[in-house]
Amino acid sequence: MGELMRNLTWSKTPLGPVDKWPQSLKTLLSLLLNSKFPMFLWWGPDLTCFYNDAYRPSLGENGKHPSIIGSPAKEAWAEIWHVIGPLIESVLATGEAVWFEDQLVPIYRNGRIEDVYWTFSYSPVVDDSGKRAGVFVTCTETTGKVRLFKELEESNKGFANTILQAPVAMCILIGPHFIVELANEKMFELWGRTPAEMMNKPLFEGVYEARNHGFEELIDSVYRTGETISRQSVATTFLRKGNLERGYVDVIYHPYSDTNGTITGVLAVATDTTVQVLAHKRIEEAEEKTRIALNSAELGMYEIIYATNEMLTDSRFKEIWYSEGSLSRDKYVAFIHPEDMAIREQAHKESIKSGHLEYRCRIIWKDKSIHWVKITGKVIYDEKGKPEKLIGVIQDITSTVDALKQIEENESRLNIVIGASELGTWELNLKTFEVNYSDRYLEIFGYSGGATINHSQLLKHVHPDDLPGRNKSVEEAIISGTMYYQMRLLTNDGTIRWIETKGKVFYDHANKPDKMMGTIRDITLEKQREFELVESEVILDKLVKDRTIQLERSNEDLQQFAHVASHDLKEPLRKIKMYTNRLEEGYSNILPPKALEFLTQVTGASTRMQMMIDGVLSLSTINTTKEPVEQVNLNDTIDDVKNDLEYIMEQKKATLIVGWLPEIQGAGILFYQLFYNLVNNSLKFSKAGIPPLIKINSAILKKEGNEYVKISVWDNGIGFDQRYAEQIFTTFVRLHSKDKYEGTGLGLSLCKKIVERHGGTIEATGIENDGATFTIILPLIQQNGNI
Repeated sequence: MGELMRNLTWSKTPLGPVDKWPQSLKTLLSLLLNSKFPMFLWWGPDLTCFYNDAYRPSLGENGKHPSIIGSPAKEAWAEIWHVIGPLIESVLATGEAVWFEDQLVPIYRNGRIEDVYWTFSYSPVVDDSGKRAGVFVTCTETTGKVRLFKELEESNKGFANTILQAPVAMCILIGPHFIVELANEKMFELWGRTPAEMMNKPLFEGVYEARNHGFEELIDSVYRTGETISRQSVATTFLRKGNLERGYVDVIYHPYSDTNGTITGVLAVATDTTVQVLAHKRIEEAEEKTRIALNSAELGMYEIIYATNEMLTDSRFKEIWYSEGSLSRDKYVAFIHPEDMAIREQAHKESIKSGHLEYRCRIIWKDKSIHWVKITGKVIYDEKGKPEKLIGVIQDITSTVDALKQIEENESRLNIVIGASELGTWELNLKTFEVNYSDRYLEIFGYSGGATINHSQLLKHVHPDDLPGRNKSVEEAIISGTMYYQMRLLTNDGTIRWIETKGKVFYDHANKPDKMMGTIRDITLEKQREFELVESEVILDKLVKDRTIQLERSNEDLQQFAHVASHDLKEPLRKIKMYTNRLEEGYSNILPPKALEFLTQVTGASTRMQMMIDGVLSLSTINTTKEPVEQVNLNDTIDDVKNDLEYIMEQKKATLIVGWLPEIQGAGILFYQLFYNLVNNSLKFSKAGIPPLIKINSAILKKEGNEYVKISVWDNGIGFDQRYAEQIFTTFVRLHSKDKYEGTGLGLSLCKKIVERHGGTIEATGIENDGATFTIILPLIQQNGNI
């Protein structure tokens, strides 16, 4: 278009030579010619025409192009000037742009006036002085789109008519709630609803009985994914004449889109296939029953043509007969055991008259093994009543025959076992209440063998106190299928016997209780022994209680003795220490060295004796005295221990490092004894020449919903061999001589008793010559008010 414009002699037009054009016009033409969007320009008093390459196709062939370039608008567009002329004048007069969509503006092109639709905008443009000098047009031909929409509208009308007149049920469901927008008469019949009940309403609000059959998920999937789904023979529920009926339906769900291709709904097609499905199911059931019967019985099929004596067999027949390929009838017959040949001939002779064949015989395989078969058949006659052919089946019954023999043997063995165990057997018909029983059963009830009694007579023998329990057991057995109970019998000979009854319920084809079978056993002697055992247990329980009282008294006496003995022993010890101290203070300067050494030994022995007495007294009272439970701050407890051991810690230059310790419920005095003994133990068993280091730390544990504190007491002392980890908590046990390390062997034993009284545990771990750790676990909260 730029080339066409440059080649035009503009000096002959009202606009004059190009070099005289205003700059604003040149700028607009540069924009227009370089744009890929259809554009048109009318400029000057005569509204001279300009347009670009993008607009060119809309002018068609044999039309206005290229003659209208540089022509006045009124001449170029004479056929539609009555439409566009007023618009152009309005834009120039008001300075306001106008816009139209899909406007019909016919134009001359392709040798004729054509109806053309446009979406266009008219905008005013100004010259170099700022005055409105023309109209700038952007436009798109939308003829194709408008025609498409019209065709689509006609198509939609036709589509709707197609749905309404379709011979199958069809509907259109709109939106995520499946609003019924269109449905034909067949669909309303399928729903069992009127148009007034369904139109413009959610599908499953109207057809409530179809909920939860999977239809919602299928329709929703098509609506979301745009993929067509079809299902056959979907089970559902129909509303028929006010009643809900089970049925089947074939469905196809197809996405339904608007003109922009956006899925707005689902087209549903449905066919009621209830009659066909039920008929097909009946056929399938019949075929399945036949197939199951043949397969379960492992039957072989055969056919005999009488006229030719030809015999046709299937693969299963050949397996049973242990033959390969196609054999003649005579060769098949040759497999039959010679002793059973007469049975076979007689059965075939009678079948010609009766029309039915049935017999059993043995066949001998090629490997000389013998097998039993059952052969049945039906004779087919022609229209004259003459036998035409025989159709039949064969069954390998070798396992059945062997099983029957095995059953007979097992029954013999069972009878022997029942007889040896003296069990009585019974069978009760739960519908007629007739009862069958063995001779042993009658003997247990006090009757002689061969007696005849009915169910009502038997119930009279049940002890009145045990009858409700017996009846309840029977009722529960009807539900559970098994029965077990013990009861007393008032036997026919006047004695009372205990019996044990076991039974099993058997059900009929309708799964209703049919009969009950079981055994009874005389357990009178066992019950007598049981009663004797109970009496013995009562006596034993009394003896245990009496012995417990004696032990408690003895324990009290021992505790009293330990207390008195401990106090009585302290007085002579006090005097021994007093006089040895006087000897050391008053006569050490005149006593010989050996005597002073002996005096030191006496003093040490008396000190150890005092420690032993105190330890024994603590142990004797630890489990007898009750201490109130209180809230104990373990940090304060450790501070008290540290103060009391301050002298020895200074002597040994010991360091005690205490981490975080919680508050805990328990007996404060006992906690003091616990940590005093542990810290003192670490000081006592420290390494020679190395300052003791003791660390105490704790952490909270949760076990089975309860909170515990785990406390560790570590030292750098002499440690111990881990083999003795349990032994060191035993009373009076020492791992080292009293000459090398002082002590009584009671401290750790006391610690263990204190921890156990608080419901906790204590463990020791050590390495010889490399320190020890005592780990204590205690509950934070005590369950009782006293310890």
